[in-house]
Amino acid sequence: MKTLREKESDAKDKSKNGTPTPSIPDYGSNPSFMLQCASLLFNALSPIREQLSGGIFLESRPEDSHLEDILISTHTYTDTSLPYKAYSEIHLYVPHLMVSIDGKEQYTPHLSRIDTLDKSLYTQLKKLFIPEKALCIEKRILSHFPQIQQSALSYHLIWYLLSN
Repeated sequence: MKTLREKESDAKDKSKNGTPTPSIPDYGSNPSFMLQCASLLFNALSPIREQLSGGIFLESRPEDSHLEDILISTHTYTDTSLPYKAYSEIHLYVPHLMVSIDGKEQYTPHLSRIDTLDKSLYTQLKKLFIPEKALCIEKRILSHFPQIQQSALSYHLIWYLLSN
């Protein structure tokens, strides 16, 4: 699925070649609603950066990262009626902890670290107030990925642009 930025770029390229420009959803006086939502999240979560062993990334993170990372991705809903909607996902990745059980080393989810970072992340999200935009935390899901020895706490968010 292409992002709004990619669709806009494709439309510009096609209009230069004389090909009709495809229809791109109109998000009122704010054509970059999705990008603004992602940027707002990135900035709001920046204070957490110093607590992470990794970084904060938009749309993708390094494939081979074994660090504590936050990944932010945002997608728009293409309805043209108010309120406009965008959906964001925040994934907090935490490497598993190596423990020794009966003399055998193995990996286990680092739940205390996830809890600590989750509290910081949630606190920053609750501080986020933007006039004319509403942000709703829809759900939080904790997943474990033993194949990469990491866990991810995922926040599912919905943005509403309340006026043009």
